This record gives sequence, structure tokens and C-alpha cells, in this order.
Amino acid sequence: MSPLNPQFRNAVLGGIAAVLVIGLALLLLWRQTGKIPEIPPVTAEPVPAGGYTLFDVGYQTPLSQSLLNRLDSQLGSHAVERRVPIDLTLNYSGFLEESFKELHALNQKLNPPGRARVEHNALKFSYRYARKKNVPFDHIEMIFSGYSHTPAILRVRTRQAGLDLAETLTQKYGPAQTLEWTSKNGRTLWWQEETNMLFLSEAMDRSGIRIYEISIYYVDTIEKLLLAEEEELRQKQTERRRKGETAL
Repeated sequence: MSPLNPQFRNAVLGGIAAVLVIGLALLLLWRQTGKIPEIPPVTAEPVPAGGYTLFDVGYQTPLSQSLLNRLDSQLGSHAVERRVPIDLTLNYSGFLEESFKELHALNQKLNPPGRARVEHNALKFSYRYARKKNVPFDHIEMIFSGYSHTPAILRVRTRQAGLDLAETLTQKYGPAQTLEWTSKNGRTLWWQEETNMLFLSEAMDRSGIRIYEISIYYVDTIEKLLLAEEEELRQKQTERRRKGETAL
């Protein structure tokens, strides 16, 4: 077989190099934009966002690129993190333990005492430029399960005079139960529907401006995420044990 013509060989190598460069550039662009592959919805029809919602995102809302596109249009661009801690802590250290012992126990499972940062199979989407879209929130955070691709936690924080979120949520979901804080000057209103919980925490800053934080916990989704992680760990341990036995 005759050797390749040097010019032909150089052209082939140049083409391969160009393909590799373009592929690397596309990978970097994907990481920077934080886009995810399209995830098909559970059904062919859009899933209605029932129960406690933020921006029409609710308990059964499936994560998809079309959802992210809609939220970006409504709230501004997002940042995404993969494999993140899930922390249910509210208001101040000890609040959950004082008033919501079951949530505190769940939070202990998510973040075992004495262990370093525990990252879970979840995706966190953060929106920090909503005010540029005339949405009166400083920080918006949505954490989706990496298994069901549905929300586990929704949070918003804001600091603004003349905003009455308590009245807005009461009109939407009915009367809330109220807890006055024991450690700081503030209060938390809360609603519960089956296992899902909605919290509105209010406090005043030194300027007399009210600070709000809304947190929605889809407890069933969080518990199923933990169960899936435990099963995944068991399968890995079984596989390692099986490989060790076959090696002997």
C-alpha cells in the first residue's frame, strides 16, 4: 500500500483538529449557559401547577428546557448547579427543632450532623436579576430532584417597602397559622396541604423595611429523593461486594 500523500494527510489531520476544537467550544458554551437536555413531560399534555406554586411552578411541574426558557423570559437569566446540598433550615438555628420536628428530622437526614457538606442528586436554578424584569424579588431559587425532575424546594427572598405578601398569600391559599420567633424579632406564617408546606417569614431591617422569605417544601419529593439515593448506594455496595467476591 502506497503511503498517503503528505498534503492529503495534513488536510485530514487539520479536519480532525477543527472538529475537536468546535466540539470543545460547544461543550464550554453549554456549561456556561447552564442549559440541560430536553426532558419529556410525564404526559403529552402540560401538567397544571396545582397546590403551592411560584411562577406557575408546582409540585408536579416537570423540568424541561421549555420551562427554563419561560422562566428566563420572565425572571432573567439563570445559573445552574448540579449535585447540591439541600438545607431546610429556616430563619435561625433551632427554629425547625422548636416548631417543626418532622422537618428537622428530615433535614438531619439530608445533612447528617458531624459530616462535611453533603451533595445530593439535585439541580439548583438561581435567578438574581428578576428586578430587571420588574419582578420584586432579589433572589429566586428552585431545586429539582435529579430522579423525578420535579421541584423539591422553591424559595424567594426580597426586601421592599409597601409589599404585603402575607395578604397576597392569604387571599390565594386561605388563613395561615402564625409563629412568633423566639430568637429574633420576626414571625413566620405557614400553610400545609398534605405533605407540602409553604412558609412566609417576615422581619424588619434597621431601616424599617420589611424583609420577606417564601419557602415551599415538597416533602414527598424530598423523601423520595433520599430513598432513591439510599437504594443507589445499596446497589453500588452490592456491586462492589460482588466484584470483590469474583476476584478471589
